[in-house]
Amino acid sequence: MNYCKLDQLNWSRKKHFDFYRKFSEPFFGLTFNVDITALYNRSKERGESLFLSYLYCILKSINEIEEFRHRIDGDDVLVFQKVGVSATIARDDKTFGFSYIEYHQDYSKFKELALAEIDRVKSSRDFNPSDNKLDTIHFTAIPWVNFTSISHARHFEFEDSVPKIACGKIVKDGSSVRMPIAVHAHHALLDGLHIGQFQQELEKNVNNL
Repeated sequence: MNYCKLDQLNWSRKKHFDFYRKFSEPFFGLTFNVDITALYNRSKERGESLFLSYLYCILKSINEIEEFRHRIDGDDVLVFQKVGVSATIARDDKTFGFSYIEYHQDYSKFKELALAEIDRVKSSRDFNPSDNKLDTIHFTAIPWVNFTSISHARHFEFEDSVPKIACGKIVKDGSSVRMPIAVHAHHALLDGLHIGQFQQELEKNVNNL
């Protein structure tokens, strides 16, 4: 089993959970820029996909923070041991499909699975949104726009607690390379503190892949 149920009676955020869960829009979001200069240069030197490199770093950072692995399931809060990523994949006909890529700490294994899944999505016409999958994050890349904020389409009748992450246009400024990242998360499960922790982990991981 990839998860356990959180002991809510001894949970320090129980009151926060009860409060924010009642909101009609419990998601909040923050956008920040991350310096990916080292990752950009290494990917270029190795001839590797920059997309897969930063996607791995994002997913690794998510899995290192427990609160990003919390999900609401009825009245329970589940804590997953690890979560994968449902990423939108562009197709040649200018549409996209949804992928699901399992997280592996070993980057080579992650890359192998990701490349196979991307090929599958690109060669099919399936849409396959993973709305009912909890052990995931929702991810999209918008490489044409250097955005400062973003919102997501939501089905409010469907109880959703999966974090959503978007990356924007990569911008070069002299010798540095930066990219905007937007994080949206359920406020009943985590706070701005945890997004700050994610930013710190991500900055570390993009410099050490």
